[in-house]
Amino acid sequence: MEILRNIRNCLNHCGVVDAIGLAHQGESIVAWDAQTGLPLCNAIIWQDQRTESVIQKLRAEGIEEVVRARAGLPLDTYFSASKMGWVMNNVAGARELLRKGTLRLGTMDAFFMFHLCGVHATDYNSASRTSLFNIHTLQWDEELCRIFGVPIEALPEVRHNTGHFGDVRSEGNTTTTPLTACIVDQFAGTYGHGCVEPGQMKITFGTGAFLQSIAGTDVPDAHGSGLLPTLCWKLPGEKPVYGLDGGVYNAASAVNWAGKIGLFTELEDFSDFPNEPAIARGLAFVPALSGLGCPHWDRSAAGLWAGLSLETERKDMLQSILEGIAVRSAEVINAMARVRPVGDTISVDGGLSSNRYFTQFLSTLIQKQIVSPSNREITAQGVAMLARKGLGNEHPLKAVMSEIGNIIIYIIMAGTLLGAMASVVKPESGLGKEFVNGIHAIGPVFLAQAGIMAAIPIISYAITHTIGPLFESMGSDVSIAALSVIAVDMGGYQLADVIAANRDQWITAMLIGYTSGASIVYLIPVGLVMLQKKDHKYLALGAMAGLISIPFGVLISLMLITLNNIPVREIISTSSAANHYLSIDFVNALHLLSPLFAFCFLLALGLKYRTDLMVNAFLLFGKVMDAFIKLVLAACIIQHFTGLFTTLFGHWIFDPLFADEKELYRAIEIAGYIGIMLAGTFPICYLFQKYCQRPMKFIGRRLKLSDTGALGMVMVLANIIAVFHLFASMRARDKVLCVAFGICAQATLGDHLAFTANFQPTLVLPIMAGKFLAGAIAVAIAIFISVPEAQRMEQKDAQSAGESSPETGMTPQRTQ
Repeated sequence: MEILRNIRNCLNHCGVVDAIGLAHQGESIVAWDAQTGLPLCNAIIWQDQRTESVIQKLRAEGIEEVVRARAGLPLDTYFSASKMGWVMNNVAGARELLRKGTLRLGTMDAFFMFHLCGVHATDYNSASRTSLFNIHTLQWDEELCRIFGVPIEALPEVRHNTGHFGDVRSEGNTTTTPLTACIVDQFAGTYGHGCVEPGQMKITFGTGAFLQSIAGTDVPDAHGSGLLPTLCWKLPGEKPVYGLDGGVYNAASAVNWAGKIGLFTELEDFSDFPNEPAIARGLAFVPALSGLGCPHWDRSAAGLWAGLSLETERKDMLQSILEGIAVRSAEVINAMARVRPVGDTISVDGGLSSNRYFTQFLSTLIQKQIVSPSNREITAQGVAMLARKGLGNEHPLKAVMSEIGNIIIYIIMAGTLLGAMASVVKPESGLGKEFVNGIHAIGPVFLAQAGIMAAIPIISYAITHTIGPLFESMGSDVSIAALSVIAVDMGGYQLADVIAANRDQWITAMLIGYTSGASIVYLIPVGLVMLQKKDHKYLALGAMAGLISIPFGVLISLMLITLNNIPVREIISTSSAANHYLSIDFVNALHLLSPLFAFCFLLALGLKYRTDLMVNAFLLFGKVMDAFIKLVLAACIIQHFTGLFTTLFGHWIFDPLFADEKELYRAIEIAGYIGIMLAGTFPICYLFQKYCQRPMKFIGRRLKLSDTGALGMVMVLANIIAVFHLFASMRARDKVLCVAFGICAQATLGDHLAFTANFQPTLVLPIMAGKFLAGAIAVAIAIFISVPEAQRMEQKDAQSAGESSPETGMTPQRTQ
């Protein structure tokens, strides 16, 4: 009743809310009288072992397999069924209330819901934790109720995990708030971690370690594994989502026990271990202080220290405690992986998740990445997300954002199909030729991308140790420095995830990587390879105008995300839930972007007043980068076939693109992906040019572009390479404006859109808006600064070649 009073007190003081979600200790139970609402006894919590003798008796009778087959759970005092049976056999008045029809039995959520909403109800997930619910038929099981001696008529109605459970009245009955979600706390955490797809897993390190992985919409066959197949949640109109559950009884409780016996006084003692792992030195700790949980399920097991000697110090023992908890957790993870595949990333929360030694040891042990969400109240976050879902109040643009990328890809694939058919049926046709040109364009793309990918470790190291500290001294972050020169889809996204100070700065860095990073390591190197030398200066003029506008586009995207309260994924995933909200205001955004604004201001001054110097510096940078890329590739090839560098230096200094099969396939995959996109983009470009002349002419008139230049402004939204393909038939103004626009807007509807739709689908529209508007700013800057210089250069080239400028419409004089 005290908990209930605290809930009501909280609701009375939290102000106006749209909905309420309820997360609870799943296996703890209450029995109460429906007439008075009073409990018959104290709540019996999940750790209570008073029914151990009952469990042993049922196990001796061979009942365990029956329970496993129907409920998916082993016989254990942990679950609710034996507790409810104990109430029926030991609590005075229980059977009398049953006879009168007023006995109510349920997990904690059912008791709270009865008092808050006046209903006797629970949810699928909570019911599945009782050992009385058949996870196949999704109903209370009469046979299980008979086995445990629980009257089925006293159990609550089972409902979906989201929906309208009832209305909670405020003090004085002045307002009501709907209760729209109910779930066990551990599974609320699972949902809050964004674990919603098969293979995704989370671990909560509290008193014990609680592991849940998503198995899919079918019940996993965990027979003999010691794991618990469980129903994670069931939402209206959807199939139930099942998972695997495993618990380690002692995690933080083992740490607390160590403090109780005097092994430490401050939690800082569990850090800065000077020696190699204790287990590698023969010292091991088994944290079975309350028995062994999954996959052994042995309550009689006891804790153990092995390998103690006269040389063992207090610090060694503390180190071995952390390692023992990690080893037990790894044991459950490996058991899960034998039943269903587990992903490469595991999300963790709870006290131990903040201990660097512990998480690194666990990561090394299981050979998987360990990530921890920035929001420490992950259970509350998960149930809040479900409550919003139950209210039907998910972000209205979420579905649209996720689908835009698919629509564009389908259009490009249509171009691929039409181009391929034309190249077979009529190879000499324009459509067929453009399909082949798109495939051929993969060459320069691969040269640039393979070289850059090979050198990413060196580039990353150079950035983080040179301009990174400069960015930090200006109040920015090293991740923002990194993605100023590394594209988001060429390793930048993953790099920023590792080095960013927090999730807000990670997302900010990601936005920069779409424009600045993509320009430095992709657009500029590819342009210099694909374009004729005489066009390099126009590439430089357009690129610099585009670079100046980048921070404005990033600022626009950030403000759209923040002001519209759009959630983002806070881990690298293609399927997890978006559950992080940025907390960046306008001033903070300016602070983070201040180094970029400062650089762009200086770039604008140089471009305006020292144009020739800036163009020459740009071209020198391009030549250095081109030479760097070629040398890196040459080094990789030599290393692959001879091992020369490891012989000379003892190690391989480049990311081993040609020496490492995984990285080689990664480079081929990215270049091949872009090639596939171009195979469809070039035919679409051709069809646009042929059948959409009216809108092209409209754009051309507005920006004083030729028809080809107007087409380039549209095609840049798919991929800048399509524009480079059109350069030969463009004027200087066309070239500069298309490149300026492309620095910010290139691939807005192409591979950047596909990347965003995969990794951050809720950000599709903000990123598109930021890139497009930054591109518009770049065009304005180019018209003001770059175009006059480009036309001057074009005129000069024409005069030196004895020709007139194509923009004057004059014809050269013939001499006799």
